Amino acid sequence: MLDFLKAIWNAMFHFGFLGSDLRTWAGMLLLVTLSGVIWITWFLWLAGQSQNLLFAVVGSGLLCMAQIIATELGVGLARALYGPVLAATNLGLAAGIFFAGVWPVRTKILRRQKEWLAHLRSARPSRFVWALLLLVALAAARSVVQAFSLPPREWDALVYHFPIMAFIYQAHAVEPIISPGIRTTTYPFNGELLALWNLIFAGVDKLVDLAALPGILIGALAVYGIARHWGATRNGAAAGAAVFALAPTMVIQQVSAHGDALMASVFAMGVYCILAFVPDRTAEVQEYVLAVLAGTAIGLIAAIKYAGLFYAAGLAILFMVKLAVRRSHLGSLASQRGQARIAYPILVAAVLALALGGLPLPSQYRGVQEPSCTLQRSPRGLHHLQGGEGNCGAHYDEYPS
Repeated sequence: MLDFLKAIWNAMFHFGFLGSDLRTWAGMLLLVTLSGVIWITWFLWLAGQSQNLLFAVVGSGLLCMAQIIATELGVGLARALYGPVLAATNLGLAAGIFFAGVWPVRTKILRRQKEWLAHLRSARPSRFVWALLLLVALAAARSVVQAFSLPPREWDALVYHFPIMAFIYQAHAVEPIISPGIRTTTYPFNGELLALWNLIFAGVDKLVDLAALPGILIGALAVYGIARHWGATRNGAAAGAAVFALAPTMVIQQVSAHGDALMASVFAMGVYCILAFVPDRTAEVQEYVLAVLAGTAIGLIAAIKYAGLFYAAGLAILFMVKLAVRRSHLGSLASQRGQARIAYPILVAAVLALALGGLPLPSQYRGVQEPSCTLQRSPRGLHHLQGGEGNCGAHYDEYPS
């Protein structure tokens, strides 16, 4: 343990905090700013759809991930996957959502935000809850320091997770991957696209290990919401969320390319958004909000790992049940017209699920050689990507830890 801490301390002064040049810092600032703009836009949109603050937070996290992955897929299919193009695409999409879905109901959103702020000020979390929040925050801070200071070094990451990300980054396109490794050519890559988001703006792989961290933390909030939905006390729900966030696998994979923790988090977010959806109005147009969230969660989780297909099926069943129960309460299922209209939100969810999950399941991608040496070592010891250069002469599992 002492050697591990000493390695982090020494790394900070060699290629970490003090060794990052201005371009890297500017890229990381752009990454954080652009991600924040996307999340805030979706949060404001959901604030106009529901009175539930936690629903808006969790749902906006889910939609933020979906927008990042969808734009990378779209721009990548156009073979234009460059930082400026991706940033402009996401800013344009965020602006469209803001002016179409936020600005027309800005008065209601502002009033609701004031109510939420008043509620948060009046809330009095127990010392138990504060202690759990501190533990989760310390675990997340440890992950940030570790990822920022040390290069990617896990076997799975160097063998197939980051080679997938690096191939897309170097090709500036989403296309069949040429590699003898079956994992590299057939693995679903929604998780790798999230890591690519962290890479493409920073220009180095300093933050790629943190791609799953925001989703894991929001997933813990979703677990809290699920527990509260089923009647748990605040302390009990907080304990459940802390167990989720502080489980060994979740803590380890806060700073890892593995998809298990991210898959569990997206599943929790999808379950909570479906269960907690209570629209402001009973108009059928509100069902499309539920369809968007359900379809997004299904598509995201289906292409994180192949096991995600089973969880996607579970979310699809839960969505159908929720939709049917809601329709029965409205009395719409009594008429043939109501039965016909129920197909529209199902269609919306299916289209979103296929768009986010269909392409990143490249089961037929095959090749004959590695596209390039994705990770190389600089004289200072920093692993970083070298654009289109390759032929490093070393296998990924030969890098020292």
